[in-house]
Amino acid sequence: MRRSFLVLQGTASPFFRELAGALCGRKHEVRRINFCGGDLLYSRGTGDRNFSGAANDLIAWYTKEIQSGNYTDLLMFGDCRAIHEPVQNFVCKA
Repeated sequence: MRRSFLVLQGTASPFFRELAGALCGRKHEVRRINFCGGDLLYSRGTGDRNFSGAANDLIAWYTKEIQSGNYTDLLMFGDCRAIHEPVQNFVCKA
């Protein structure tokens, strides 16, 4: 079964980039979101999106991204990070 992954912030390392590459190698779709320069440093580039809005724009931005992406899975490191809290609220209500 092909899956579609939305990848949010990971560790400050190449781990999520390598994981995304491995998932793509298995014919899954991966969209990674970059929130800061550290994310860009470990970005794959292909299919990545950059969030550059204000923190209070996150709920609307996540809603639009999730609805347009047909994602089956959400990957993130640190579910208590402020950048991740709005997406959890959206996913839990969906």
